[in-house]
Amino acid sequence: MTKQALPQLVPNAYDYGNVKKFNYPVILVNGDQNSAVYGYGSLDDQTAFVNVGTGAFVLAKSKHSLVLNSRLLASITYSSDHLQEYVLEGTVNGAGAAMTWAEEEWGVRNMESIPWDHVMEPPIFLNTIGGLGSPFWRSNIQPRFLDVNKGFKDYSLEQAMAALMESIVFLMVVNIEEMKENEIEINQVLIAGGMSKDGQLCQRLANLCSVPVAVSSFKEATSRGAAWLAFQRPDWQLLESKQYLPEVDEGLLARFNQFKIAINKLVS
Repeated sequence: MTKQALPQLVPNAYDYGNVKKFNYPVILVNGDQNSAVYGYGSLDDQTAFVNVGTGAFVLAKSKHSLVLNSRLLASITYSSDHLQEYVLEGTVNGAGAAMTWAEEEWGVRNMESIPWDHVMEPPIFLNTIGGLGSPFWRSNIQPRFLDVNKGFKDYSLEQAMAALMESIVFLMVVNIEEMKENEIEINQVLIAGGMSKDGQLCQRLANLCSVPVAVSSFKEATSRGAAWLAFQRPDWQLLESKQYLPEVDEGLLARFNQFKIAINKLVS
């Protein structure tokens, strides 16, 4: 293929021309998570952003340089003629998709409606739903509870729900820990997306990361971030948000460590 056959390389903020049928100008082309990270304006250098819906995506700025790591994704979130911004990104396949999986596999309706805030010592669920994303990158591993002699019917609905939700948190935190291994400093987590409405999920994320977690009342970060970029990055403030401050939870930490040991054994 000759160079002339390839499209011209341009920034994602660029005058692409107009949509032919409607004559609308196209001034930005960007990805889903790459836009969501700007849902509340420019991300602080030491703030990790989590967008949790069907999947969970963890992003943190690598300032103005590309950090290559085979266990995480590296991408450009914004580029123009004078500025480029990069992130490290971790991906969790089994977030909202895990809820759908559980409803089908366990025969439970409306998993989201099951309360799990009073479950003191939930079992550990090895969440490999949709395949393990970063930093493991493994497929074809069946999801199951840590105790191989027990299945869903051996637990109450509340226990199963708590195990599933904690597994989502565990996978997000594994990615945040991997980012810290790459000298990315994180002193706050900003979380968006449909599942961010679950206060227990947010509190456990804060507890394991040992940093505050802020959740905005506005969940659609992708559309708002794309608008912010298209309008040339105006001075937008974080919308009304709630903060979850980290608390000491030794039981949660113990389960997280057991989870990591078990997952690493599965992928070794």
